[in-house]
Amino acid sequence: MESREAMSRFLHRGPVKITRAGTDHYGRTLATLSVNGEDAGAYLISIGMARPWN
Repeated sequence: MESREAMSRFLHRGPVKITRAGTDHYGRTLATLSVNGEDAGAYLISIGMARPWN
């Protein structure tokens, strides 16, 4: 699981911040996760482990 290892390394860079951004139409929480101000999703996209959601 290369993506899991990449996320683990990312999370160990510093304090983790989770920011709630509301809910989707099913009532699920939407949030962003960042470490030292860097977005986790953007990080995974930048290293080729994720794709942008449209």
